[in-house]
Amino acid sequence: MHLLRYTFFLLSLAGGEALNMLLQKIIFRSKLTQASLRPQACGNDMRGCGVFAENNCSIGSINKSGLPSRHVQVAALAATFWSIYLMSDYNAKKASLSTEEADKLKSDVNMKIAILAILVAVICVE
Repeated sequence: MHLLRYTFFLLSLAGGEALNMLLQKIIFRSKLTQASLRPQACGNDMRGCGVFAENNCSIGSINKSGLPSRHVQVAALAATFWSIYLMSDYNAKKASLSTEEADKLKSDVNMKIAILAILVAVICVE
């Protein structure tokens, strides 16, 4: 069962990458092109490459789209997968536990899921 879950996760990552590349091509060719272009300061070191142009940079001097963001997509997919995994693991174990142990395990699972959500939020801001 675990092998099937991990295989699905890896296939989802690969499919997500392919979907992201397709979306970037669609967005780059659409009327949203100006909104999705990176600031001029974006170079190999990626400084000045946030949501807003920094240091009075002009937009669009680099022919590379920043939307949709692959690292955010991968982080969100991983967090979703592991959250579902943790919840299903909890549901499988709770029947054999006492009420007190099940409550402790549930709070542990909820804490882990909250940490995953915070990590994704931090990645989204970057």
